[in-house]
Amino acid sequence: MDLSCDGAFVVRIEADGTWEREWIGGEVPTRPGVALDDLDFDSWDSYIFEEDRQASIDHFNRAIARGKDRFEYRLELPDAGVRWVESALRFVDEADGSGTVRVYGAMRELTDRRATEEALRKSESQ
Repeated sequence: MDLSCDGAFVVRIEADGTWEREWIGGEVPTRPGVALDDLDFDSWDSYIFEEDRQASIDHFNRAIARGKDRFEYRLELPDAGVRWVESALRFVDEADGSGTVRVYGAMRELTDRRATEEALRKSESQ
């Protein structure tokens, strides 16, 4: 089991759909030294590479349905270019039956690994 991550967060989603960030820590994958808390999470989808946005929404919906999910996608952050990350989400319903859900999330950068995998595929096809 791999437990490494660059950044993590906890978000509370109320039954009415409103949400509040409860905790956030770590750095932005792809931008060492930039705290996750420095990003505008209300517009997080604007950082997702355009071709990956729908798949990212699908990831979120799978996590809701299954209670958890992992997904690899690209981010496009200022001064960082396009970078690959892995996101893991876990949804936990409050035991009080209120309909409140906590989302526990973690992200890590995969750009170097993806580049190595692509180079290996190219070398194997020659």
